[in-house]
Amino acid sequence: LAEFFRQADAALDGQSPAAIARLQQLAAAAYGRPNLARNYAYLRLAQKDPFDWLYWTLALTAIVNVGDGSFSLAPEVTYTGVKDVELRLRGNWLSRERLTEYGEKQARRRIELRLRWFF
Repeated sequence: LAEFFRQADAALDGQSPAAIARLQQLAAAAYGRPNLARNYAYLRLAQKDPFDWLYWTLALTAIVNVGDGSFSLAPEVTYTGVKDVELRLRGNWLSRERLTEYGEKQARRRIELRLRWFF
């Protein structure tokens, strides 16, 4: 994977159409998958009604690519105090190391707010 990222940097720096076309083929065949590696460590911790806060859930999810050491860390807060409605605030922080799976993602940090209505 690190070699693929090195080749991508070199192809884009030189703007070689042939090298870019080859990288696009590689990306479509092997490197375009959501989970590129084979070995991941996954941990999710969740606490419902922490500190006696009714209808709240705190959670933390960590995914580590064991091969290159890059990681994704996602804290979240969920509120379910309204009937048939779920409100979720979630952040996502990725590692910053170059030439790693999570370090090469486009967005290093993201915050999202979701409202789900069940009917």
